[in-house]
Amino acid sequence: MTTTKLLIVLFGSVFTFVFTVNTLLYVQNGYNYKVLLLGLWYSLDNFSAYSREYLIAVGAAAVFPMIFALSVLLKRKGIYGDAKFASMTDIKDFGFDMLADKGLILGKKSGKYLRNDDNQSILIVAPQGTGKSAGSIIPMLYSYTGSAIITDFKGELWNTTSKQRAHFSTCKLYAPTLGQEHEALVCFNPLDKTIIDQILAEHHNDFDRVIDYVAKIGSVLFPAQHLQGTEKHFTIKARTLFEFFTAYTLRLSGGTSIPDVYDEILSSPDIKEKIAEVIDLAESTNDSYTVTRGNSLIASADEEFGSFASTLSAKLDAFCTPIIRKSLKKNGFNYTDFRKSSYSLYIYIPTAEIEKMQPILTLLFDYLVGEFLSHDYHKETDQQVTFFLDEFARLGKQPNLVSLPTLGRSYGTRAVYAFQNKGQMTSLYGAEAFAEMLSSSDIKIIYQQNEHNTAEQFSSLIGKTTRKRKSKSRSSSLVKEGGSNSENDEGVPLMLAQDFLNLKLGDVIIVAKGHAERPIKAKSAYWEKEKTMKHLSGYAHNFNIAA
Repeated sequence: MTTTKLLIVLFGSVFTFVFTVNTLLYVQNGYNYKVLLLGLWYSLDNFSAYSREYLIAVGAAAVFPMIFALSVLLKRKGIYGDAKFASMTDIKDFGFDMLADKGLILGKKSGKYLRNDDNQSILIVAPQGTGKSAGSIIPMLYSYTGSAIITDFKGELWNTTSKQRAHFSTCKLYAPTLGQEHEALVCFNPLDKTIIDQILAEHHNDFDRVIDYVAKIGSVLFPAQHLQGTEKHFTIKARTLFEFFTAYTLRLSGGTSIPDVYDEILSSPDIKEKIAEVIDLAESTNDSYTVTRGNSLIASADEEFGSFASTLSAKLDAFCTPIIRKSLKKNGFNYTDFRKSSYSLYIYIPTAEIEKMQPILTLLFDYLVGEFLSHDYHKETDQQVTFFLDEFARLGKQPNLVSLPTLGRSYGTRAVYAFQNKGQMTSLYGAEAFAEMLSSSDIKIIYQQNEHNTAEQFSSLIGKTTRKRKSKSRSSSLVKEGGSNSENDEGVPLMLAQDFLNLKLGDVIIVAKGHAERPIKAKSAYWEKEKTMKHLSGYAHNFNIAA
């Protein structure tokens, strides 16, 4: 029972009890009108005239009819389900504070913005052409004031929202394939000295932490879990070669880069001889990790060694072209920038370059998510961080990002995932992982669907409502007319799959966790039609991606 209904019951019971006593007093006092006019005050003065047992009997006689009336008023829950579209009163009772005056905009209902300002992750399911960017992502970026990491494959989000966000947030653009120099642009080097120094400072100069960090980078650049036979063997050995030189260089100089490691390995005409030199130096400093790794590498037969050296070269070639090399040689930010004050990082990589750049994107996301989830979040002093993952499936498989709804809430970190349909996600992560992602995300925003399985998924999520079904049976007699009428309850989906397939463009269904049986029929907040937004468009630092 909601708070409102509970108050109705309590007020109704008290009022009925007092009115009943008032009526008795009215009669017993010679129909004195003052009793009815003064009501409660007159009655309280006269309660002492009655015994406790008498008042209990009168109260029971008054309250029980009231309870019966309320049971009819409030109705019983349908036996097959009680799903119905949420009213504004229902939304107030959700506990999500969707009617607050701040927070990112989810949509509009009854002319009022629906918002969210908590650490709750959001799914936006919208096929191409349904207006998801204009109706959801852009309004969210206009209205959200915390730190943000934004995937922007077309450059539309930077060009439209960064000017407005720059009023309250440091806005930077990570665009490693542009090859330009501009104050708007930043680079990312996961092996930069600033990052390595931070790892050491936070772990009392324990270099084993750096070795662990290098191993994570190696596993991203040289994935082997789905490989077989010699291909898997050579990939693992290539990873070992990369980690060996990377860790040793970091121990000596404190920082390096993927292109620098590439150059260090392949610049020598005899890589084995180079490894032997490093082993000699490592032995003099009691660096057992480097000695052990180095010996395992030079123990390989020459032909085998040549194969995994070639594997390393092939894997790293893509990151050592002049433009990409430039973007990996220095670093323009670290995770603390997002916590100290509002910081907005837009990630622009054209669709044609995504596959090549996927390992670097994975390193970027793994670094940020790993650091955000490794440090305590203090709501009073730290900025909340939201990943706005438009066209999420284009990023390829990103396990750390998928885990944010489950792990990120207590660390002030959440995600807004936008994808086209269920099939996109299950092909990447599998049905079980997608189901977990669906159940752990707190808010779903569903646009018009064009694929039946996705529509059916959300029809089942919302559930059924109970309705009366009338039926009439005819008499089997050829002589007599007649038959019987009957009425039975039946459960039907509140929204059929076809209802999602036939949603009007601009309409959305919003489902809040714990309240799936009260979906919200709303409008998308299409920014160009909103008086509060249509004048905000523009890009920060006078940098237009399309120019």
